Amino acid sequence: MVRTMRRAGFVVLTVVAATAALSTTAQAAPKNGSCETGEFCVYENYNRSGGIVDWTGPDTNYKDNSWFGTTDGIDNETSSAWNRKACQVQLWQHVGGSGAVARISAGRIIDNVRDDTDLGDNMASAHTMSC
Repeated sequence: MVRTMRRAGFVVLTVVAATAALSTTAQAAPKNGSCETGEFCVYENYNRSGGIVDWTGPDTNYKDNSWFGTTDGIDNETSSAWNRKACQVQLWQHVGGSGAVARISAGRIIDNVRDDTDLGDNMASAHTMSC
């Protein structure tokens, strides 16, 4: 009886551990240089090229961010964006979330911030989310 209970406990723990590992790998990993489902991403150049930063949540101060794998700051350097979240993202001109804004609906790709939004090229300093 004790052996059976130990074996059953081991099986349950193994299943729980395997389930936790699978659910962890399915989630987006912010700031890993890859724009994954559930993230909002900005790019240094047009057409989603050059440097990238990816987030799963809001960031109201781009001054403390750099392009993935570099020390180059991203504040006022964004030229394109991709909203892979299931909610709207607001890309703001000023730190804290004020000034001109680009409202980017769920799933939308902005290949040219200057031409595709009211926010000019290289003017983004923050983003918020309406989730």
